[in-house]
Amino acid sequence: SDVYKRQPFSDIIGGGSALLTGSSAALEVNGAGGDGGIGPLNVTVTNLEVRGQSGGVTIRSQTQGLTLGGAALGGLSGVSAPGGGRIEIDVRNGGDLTISEPVVADGDGGLWLHGYPITIEAGGDVDSGTGFIGLISDTHITLEAGATVGATTTGGILLQADSNGSGVGTVTTNSGSTIGNASAALVSLKGDDLALGASVSGADELRIMPIDVDNSMGIGDGAPGDFRLDSTEIGYLSDGFSLITLGRPDGSRPITVNGVTFTDPVLIQRPAGGSITVDGQITGADNASITLDGVTTTLNADIVTEGNDIEISRGVVLGDPATVVLDTTSGGSAGANITITGDVDDDVVGTSTFVVDGGAAGDVDLQRAVGGATPLAGLDVWGNTISVQAVTTTGPQSYSGSTTLNANLASTHAGAITVTGATTLGGDVVVSTAGLLPTDDITFSGAIDGEHALDLSASRGDIALEGAIGGATPLMSLWAFGNTISVRAVTTTGYQEYFADEIDFLGGAGSIIGSGHLSFLPRTVQAVEIAGAADTGAAVLDLTQTDLAALQDGFTSITIGLPGLQHGITVNPVTFYDPITIQTRTRGSITVDGQITGADNASITLDGVTTTLN
Repeated sequence: SDVYKRQPFSDIIGGGSALLTGSSAALEVNGAGGDGGIGPLNVTVTNLEVRGQSGGVTIRSQTQGLTLGGAALGGLSGVSAPGGGRIEIDVRNGGDLTISEPVVADGDGGLWLHGYPITIEAGGDVDSGTGFIGLISDTHITLEAGATVGATTTGGILLQADSNGSGVGTVTTNSGSTIGNASAALVSLKGDDLALGASVSGADELRIMPIDVDNSMGIGDGAPGDFRLDSTEIGYLSDGFSLITLGRPDGSRPITVNGVTFTDPVLIQRPAGGSITVDGQITGADNASITLDGVTTTLNADIVTEGNDIEISRGVVLGDPATVVLDTTSGGSAGANITITGDVDDDVVGTSTFVVDGGAAGDVDLQRAVGGATPLAGLDVWGNTISVQAVTTTGPQSYSGSTTLNANLASTHAGAITVTGATTLGGDVVVSTAGLLPTDDITFSGAIDGEHALDLSASRGDIALEGAIGGATPLMSLWAFGNTISVRAVTTTGYQEYFADEIDFLGGAGSIIGSGHLSFLPRTVQAVEIAGAADTGAAVLDLTQTDLAALQDGFTSITIGLPGLQHGITVNPVTFYDPITIQTRTRGSITVDGQITGADNASITLDGVTTTLN
């Protein structure tokens, strides 16, 4: 009632109410910039309802601005498309868009607001049924106290400021406003920067990212960046998202993360060329897993979750701390998976120990070399299963869990290597400590299986093989070099060679099995005693009656002693079942103090400077 229009169409004026309707055809209301008008589109009736139904609603005032609601419209009924039609309100190219009354697209109709900037005031409820809601501005988007976007929708939501990439455009939410709800689909917040002062909710993914690929990001209090999200703002991200994604997939500038806690799974990404630096602990509370995807991730702090996965894609550098921890067992949880897909290196050789704790329930997968370019100080891994490639440290290594070794383990300066649990060889493997100290030991507490060669080098350190070696799947070969070598049981299809000052076979008769050559060689210059009743002391390599009884018939040949061995070999009564060579050759003597019997196919060869037959 009491409504007229002025040509060019730029005003809707009246003292009563106005109803603009369209049915199946689209309803368009055009102001300046829309059909050539020169002034802004002014809505100044007391009550206005724009009802587009299935045909949708388009309102344009592209250059001069548009106000829907406000002080002049105390009873505005809003803009709606109850038949599922699309609503588009377009005031781009310099026009301000201010919403202070409801704009609702019912059903599956989408809703698009374009402004320069966009301001949603109290009572400006922008919503839809299941349709997508998009707010796009070349400058700022501001939600004042009491404003809502997507309060009941189950569709997706986009707030995109600085859409023209000018470097001016912040998404700002003030206290008392809301974005989304617990049932909303994908929520995306983009801009030159973000200033959250109120809750953001959803049931699907939340994406927060700079509009410009060249913008750096800072996450957490005090973190530097062009686009910043502090811990207070992160606290406004309501629990319930299936995933929170921070950063662009094509971003090229760094992301810095200071201490921060998430309560939903989070992906922090810069895969196209940017780095990620963790300068404060990242905590994954509730169901929050943590995924970091940058070209390089530098860890200057820990990452901890309450039983949820941690994944770091591509390369990792351990920064300043003496110890860097990835831990999925916080709060007493049983743990979760930890995966690193790239190389792991120290920033300076041997300055940081890496602790990776997947707990009893988590699988740890280190998919590329650790310490290959810059060795770590140490590595300590816990998991249900553990898979590693080549690992190089200056200090100790420890693996607690069912472990697959796909390449070599090396401790180059000082420290033991310990594997607690069953081990599978995924390839030929060399495990070596520096061997300079008696504590540079190698210990495998469980079974070792795999159709590959295993070489163990501890020199002055001890080697302890406490489980069955090759019991389920025979090894191709076993070579061991250490101070004292203790073995439970070994099965190989090829050779076995033991260099030691003392060798002890603890698995009983017939526990050492092979079809290749078998060698027993002293590690240092010392005497050898064969078939004695017991060990005689540290100065003698003793192959006792118990040790020799462990040898199962079937080796192609057996050698005891080294060519050029300075000290002598003493042989007590003994029976061999495979061809045997006892040698000192050029320097030492052999003394036979008891009968040597060659049973089965056993030939007897004695090769010393002098052989005394007693």
